[in-house]
Amino acid sequence: MLLLYLYAELENGLVVGAANKSEYRIGYFVKHGCDDASDIMPLLNLYKTQVRELAQYLNIPARIIEKPPSSDMIPGLADDEEVIGISYEKMDLILMALEKGWKVSDIAEALEIKKDKVLHIKKLIKRSEHMRKIYKPNIII
Repeated sequence: MLLLYLYAELENGLVVGAANKSEYRIGYFVKHGCDDASDIMPLLNLYKTQVRELAQYLNIPARIIEKPPSSDMIPGLADDEEVIGISYEKMDLILMALEKGWKVSDIAEALEIKKDKVLHIKKLIKRSEHMRKIYKPNIII
């Protein structure tokens, strides 16, 4: 991150984050890492499946769009969907339904999946809540 900000400063530019809404909501990013620490995050309001649709619209090469998402940091790690335990397509639909206030049982039925998958996503959201907040001490002087 230091190097990214150094070059941004030297070039009078901004550091652009690559976080998407799917990974951000479940905490699948490194806090203050390259997905989080940035000046702007143009993809943060788009689910992973929407990022793929945007990439197709922008004529990004298929080999990039179709590449299985992974951390890319250490060779040999499992792809993201294997680590998370569900496809981005299903997860995005779960996240959208949860945002709209759907019940777990209704989501599971509509997507033809077990309730455990929906509960797993809910648990990831809850467990990663601290990653999306900035804590300010309440100091009384």
